[in-house]
Amino acid sequence: MIKFIYFDVGGVVVKDFSASNKWKELQHELGVSAENEEKFQQVWMKYRSKICVDYDIEKLIPVLNSEVGLSIPSNYSLLNGFISRFEKNESIWPIIEKVKKSTKMGLLTNMYVNMFEHIQKKGILPQVKWDKVVDSSVVRLQKPDKALFEFAEKEVQIDGKDILFIDNQEKHVLAAKQCGWQAYVYDSADYVKSSRQLEEFFEHVGVI
Repeated sequence: MIKFIYFDVGGVVVKDFSASNKWKELQHELGVSAENEEKFQQVWMKYRSKICVDYDIEKLIPVLNSEVGLSIPSNYSLLNGFISRFEKNESIWPIIEKVKKSTKMGLLTNMYVNMFEHIQKKGILPQVKWDKVVDSSVVRLQKPDKALFEFAEKEVQIDGKDILFIDNQEKHVLAAKQCGWQAYVYDSADYVKSSRQLEEFFEHVGVI
């Protein structure tokens, strides 16, 4: 039985950088070239896990300038560099509205510091009232850490076997299953097709 559904944000509810050239676009905007790309990737990977927990991504600008040799202006917002490229996944909106009529649901997401607030302001989230939002940068835990799923389960006070988690990354879906949750992989390579398949899945399990 499904009593609660947690949706991932980026790559599911919102079109992020998944299965796109947006990451390359952002690197080009930052001045990353063939000569310094390897160093850029090294620095990025060094801070990648921290910026989804407690490290303000804007602090990376002077780091990238000094360690990679970039010339990013001090007034540039790296956070906006991401959010400006995020888009509505309109194909999933009507499905979420249907689900909301019968099942409690929320968001379980890895977010950079202050990112969720800006995504809300941009108006690209479905216009529904989420019963729970678990933001990695707020709770200081991130997927695929087991502790985050345990926290999210306690937050809704529902047994894990009755929670469904929808994410576009296999490792996060696997982590949820290892915690005893039900889980579903949403393919962000084709949002329209994946939303249609998700709706069919919901109909099959009796959610809508």
